[in-house]
Amino acid sequence: MNKPQSIVHWTESKTSVNEEWEKAYNSFESKKEEIEKFERRFEKFGLQNANKDSYVLDLFCGSGSGLQALSNLEFKKSLWCRSVP
Repeated sequence: MNKPQSIVHWTESKTSVNEEWEKAYNSFESKKEEIEKFERRFEKFGLQNANKDSYVLDLFCGSGSGLQALSNLEFKKSLWCRSVP
């Protein structure tokens, strides 16, 4: 049986319609801080002990920091879903 291929898809983040909210959100923490926050959360859930070949689905990936954190934790099959207006 063939092993499934990883699905990787990345698009540039889109700015929300409320530029003031977007500016405030982006000033809250740096990209690096946000990725580190996700890594801590995932480790708290015990993901560092999970099978790294498991499929992981991120339904609300936003700017992709959670996906980067999963990659940093050596997960190879991270999938995402984003609604299209």
